[in-house]
Amino acid sequence: MVKLSEAKCLDYPRFLVSALLLIFSCVCTFYAIIEQKTGFWHNIPGWAALLLFFALLFWLGLMEGLQVALVELKRQNPETYRYSHPHAFKLGQMAAKSDNVEKFLMGRQMFVVFIVFFSAKLTTIHSETGDDFLFPLPDWFRSVFLETGLLACILVVVLAQLMPQIVAAHFPVAFLEFTLCKYGYYACIFLEWTGQFLS
Repeated sequence: MVKLSEAKCLDYPRFLVSALLLIFSCVCTFYAIIEQKTGFWHNIPGWAALLLFFALLFWLGLMEGLQVALVELKRQNPETYRYSHPHAFKLGQMAAKSDNVEKFLMGRQMFVVFIVFFSAKLTTIHSETGDDFLFPLPDWFRSVFLETGLLACILVVVLAQLMPQIVAAHFPVAFLEFTLCKYGYYACIFLEWTGQFLS
């Protein structure tokens, strides 16, 4: 986790470049989704596709944070948060039973793979050479950054994967207290159960 109070002088340009790159990635990706310049189905309006993308980012963040929080929770004494965070306590106790953590991890992995592939369909930018996109672009930039999905990858990794993992690693009990974590956990267990049922 970045602590600005401990940052050296050379760290600030790195922070600035990282922030600008994330903002640039967000602007380009959101613009492409709204203007329907991606590989997503064009019969779905751009605003609806953007809302779907936000929902996918939220669900992916929930999956990533849940995994880290449940692992971190094993290092803590449950009695220290039993009454202050009852939802986290119940979820931790449920995950500790039998092989529930393994079942959760299998279901979670299926969700993550689905979300990442679906997000790639939703965010890979298809820009014609004559199209100025959001601003005039050289062909090499268009090929390397837009059509490969690299900009969207930066957005997804930073906002929906790394940030929830970092928050959950530092505050696992508070993260699991979030009510939707329970539904995310049970959705993963259910998905794993359907895999056993269908095999």
